[in-house]
Amino acid sequence: MVSFAILGPFERPRCSAQAISILELSLKNACLRRDICEEDLDMVRDQIITVEVNIARVFNHDVVRRRQAKGEVEA
Repeated sequence: MVSFAILGPFERPRCSAQAISILELSLKNACLRRDICEEDLDMVRDQIITVEVNIARVFNHDVVRRRQAKGEVEA
C-alpha cells in the first residue's frame, strides 16, 4: 500500500526507488502509446489523401460528363 505524507510549503518529497521505478514504467508506457498514436495518425493522413484524390477524380469525371452533355467535348 502506498502512503502519502502532507508536506509543508518548503519541504521536498523524497524519491524512493519504488517511486522512480513507477515513473520509469509510466514513461515507457506513455512513449509506447505515443508511438501507436503516431502510427494511427499516419494511417489516417494516408486515408485523407486517398479520399481527397478520389473526390477530385469524381469531380473531374462530372465536369467531363457535363461538357459532353452540352456538346462542348467529344468523347
